[in-house]
Amino acid sequence: MKRVRGVDGAPDGQVSTWLHENAQVGTVLDVSQPAGDLLLDDSDDALVLISAGIGITPVAAMVDDLAQRRPDRPVHLFHVDREPDTHALVSAVRGRAQHLSDVRALTWYTAGVEEGPSVRSGRMDLAGIDLPPTARVFLCGPLSFMQAVRGALTARGIVPDRIDYEVFGPDLWARRPESGAA
Repeated sequence: MKRVRGVDGAPDGQVSTWLHENAQVGTVLDVSQPAGDLLLDDSDDALVLISAGIGITPVAAMVDDLAQRRPDRPVHLFHVDREPDTHALVSAVRGRAQHLSDVRALTWYTAGVEEGPSVRSGRMDLAGIDLPPTARVFLCGPLSFMQAVRGALTARGIVPDRIDYEVFGPDLWARRPESGAA
């Protein structure tokens, strides 16, 4: 398990820190099932799944579900990470995405990589990328990332009610989603 260290004044990960400092081989943990706010609907609307870093986790679950239940649903899969070596679940997501009949995937790496048809270097930039205006959008990643992407999407005409998000940590954004959305 990777220990999550806080960046720019954010606290270290509560669970990963506890596990690294306290858990030993054989430690029994009482855990619950995963929970969150990102739930796929059964509509035929195109999906735009946008993630950064470990925010790929719920996206991976969605791609897996789509591959099993709705492989014909159009999916746009966009992810940004530091570099290919830190890109969590990349093999699993790519493998399951192969079972989708209409998928467009694009990955950005901020550490700089050789660009190709599905890989770009730098920060995620959705300018020039064709997005269906009636798509359902799901965001997961750091708060500042989601605010910036949400702002870019609404500026392009995606209705805010069609954009859902998952915050990994305290949901400080829910009360004022327009804050920092530029």
